[in-house]
Amino acid sequence: SFRATIADVAVPLFAITFSYYRVFLWCAVTKDLWSDAVHVLSNGTAEQYRPGKSFALYIILFISLALTFLQFFWFLLIVAEVLTQLGFDVPDFNPGFE
Repeated sequence: SFRATIADVAVPLFAITFSYYRVFLWCAVTKDLWSDAVHVLSNGTAEQYRPGKSFALYIILFISLALTFLQFFWFLLIVAEVLTQLGFDVPDFNPGFE
């Protein structure tokens, strides 16, 4: 059917684009964020330009770390589903949110 054909195209396309944008590019941007933040926090630039506000950078770094773990968890779910669809016996990582 038409709906099945759309799904046959959309599902692999989603997995590929998710992998590229939410894993590969996310890691590249997050690496730059951490590099810049650690630099301005360690040399005092953050405090110089925004006295008393450097805690905001620590909050952003914590949120970035949490979101990075979330990206990898979602990626794990996608990879597990792809492997299951290919016939491999994969443990069920899905927490039950359907």
